[in-house]
Amino acid sequence: MKVPTTARICIVGAGPAGLATAHRLHEEGYVNVTVLEKLPRVGGLCLTYEYEGKAFDLGANYVTASYRRVRKMAKKVGAEMYIEADASFWNSNDRKFQSILKTAKGDRSLFAFGWACLRYLWIRWRLGKELPASGFAHTHERPDLLVSFDEWLDQHRLTALKTLFEIPVTLMGYGTLGEIAAPYALTYMRVGTVIDLMIYGSMPFHRWPRRFVNGFQRFWSRVAEPLDVRTGVNITRIDRGPDGVSVHAQYPTEVDGNVLHRDEVHEYDHLILCCPLQPEVTSAFLTLTDDEARLFGKIQLSPFFITTWRMQQHRKIHTRLVNTTPIPERASAAPTIITQQFEDNPLVTFYSPVDDPHRVLDDEIEQGVRTLASAVGIELPAEPETWNNFPYFPHVTVADIADGWYRDLEAMQGTNRTFYNGGVMAFELIEPIVEYSDELVHTHFLGGRP
Repeated sequence: MKVPTTARICIVGAGPAGLATAHRLHEEGYVNVTVLEKLPRVGGLCLTYEYEGKAFDLGANYVTASYRRVRKMAKKVGAEMYIEADASFWNSNDRKFQSILKTAKGDRSLFAFGWACLRYLWIRWRLGKELPASGFAHTHERPDLLVSFDEWLDQHRLTALKTLFEIPVTLMGYGTLGEIAAPYALTYMRVGTVIDLMIYGSMPFHRWPRRFVNGFQRFWSRVAEPLDVRTGVNITRIDRGPDGVSVHAQYPTEVDGNVLHRDEVHEYDHLILCCPLQPEVTSAFLTLTDDEARLFGKIQLSPFFITTWRMQQHRKIHTRLVNTTPIPERASAAPTIITQQFEDNPLVTFYSPVDDPHRVLDDEIEQGVRTLASAVGIELPAEPETWNNFPYFPHVTVADIADGWYRDLEAMQGTNRTFYNGGVMAFELIEPIVEYSDELVHTHFLGGRP
């Protein structure tokens, strides 16, 4: 059943999920869509820092050939991109740099490694024809997927590719291959993305991945321009009933140069939660149902600590993206990646996986950064330019997926006039989130029509 285009819709959260959902509703003619964001900016974990006229992405950064929806939106809003620079690995054992191909291939022959890559592409292409276009609602019905990605690779005799997949999976904060559920990793490692990775790591030329010239956050700012997005809003309470949704919030207003907050209550017909669904977030303004509390309570995080530093003596590091190997344990707080996004800019960024989503910059994290910086010849100042601890990669365990976590949450879509969206629903990556947002609108608001 189609929801009327005059319906009053409140979206909580102006990150990729909230803005992609509002964007799609706007395109379909919905005229009463309001997005509420507690931060003074849009973009969520797409955070861009400007330094000396350059845009540095501290959260989401890459656009690959698989990002068809994002690229379509970027073209529409005029967000330009550039090709990412080359990358290499720093081996902390022999203290040498080496190529991605050499690191990923290891001691295997190029033929054996290449054949394994082709087998993966074939298997993944076939899976793409069998699985839903977006989300994990029916994954519990696929016992072949109810394993870790490490086990999945073993089952398909693709052990030779484990180091290759550690580069985008483990280095980028999604956990070890033995921790991440196969459905998540397979959503990430699509055919186009893997081809990009192979070309990027082995060829002297490449077209992908790319970055936004003005940063991922500013891309979302452009998407938000025609939408009713209100930032700096503190939602104090949401009441859901059979007749509608009441949102109690404090809205910022400027009086004589001072920012004050006024209390307002607005009525809506539908609520779409595009904020983190964990109970510590949602229960602050929403009385959770028993089912919501049960399901939301199972969500886990893999936080990422990101620091930026101005090099004492501006120099070009070996490549502008340097990965570390062997990959350090998350509990060590040692960095896994260094980036120097622009050769003519002295700012460098360190990515350090951590265990605590509330952790602040401490001696252990800073020492890990300085140790790696010294090893690769970077001299850092006394203080960083920025530091952020992102509540990264909301997910559930393989056992929870097998028990029907996604089946149960998808079955709740629309109950209590509430819908759910975000990284946990689709995988913490921008293109899957945009895909899921499109599917949510298509299925629950447009009545399933094409």
